[in-house]
Amino acid sequence: MSIILPKNITEVIQGNLEGYKLKYAYSLKLTHDLMGYFPAISAFGEERKIIFTDDLSLLTDIWKILPPRPSAIERRLYYSNEEAGLNFEICFEYYSTDLKKIESDSFLNRESFIKLLQTDGHKFTWASGLLSLTPEWSQEQFLKEIDSAIKELAA
Repeated sequence: MSIILPKNITEVIQGNLEGYKLKYAYSLKLTHDLMGYFPAISAFGEERKIIFTDDLSLLTDIWKILPPRPSAIERRLYYSNEEAGLNFEICFEYYSTDLKKIESDSFLNRESFIKLLQTDGHKFTWASGLLSLTPEWSQEQFLKEIDSAIKELAA
């Protein structure tokens, strides 16, 4: 028996939603007063991937090793099929005219995080582009903001 995996959220919605459930996932982004999106990324060589995870504790651990910059948690809603490793963001405001643009995101888990930490040349960092316009935070202010954001999501 062969399994055909959907390529985008349209195929998920039009097909069988068995095995999918709604769940939150999280990412991190720099906060600023400008246009643009500057997320936390996993970087290795030329490869850059935005970090998404459904593990808030893991996100907190990643946040604490990033350079201290004004930043925030972004919470997103997904149709997720854990068995197939498929996670489709539900973001109709951006893709309302073409749902075929919503492809599966991969979620970072703790096991993969530990492997990446041990990989030479790999780093967790902020996406480039917003360098001198965003002031750096002290480590103390940075950790205080992390704790505050986690408490707010838990409420």
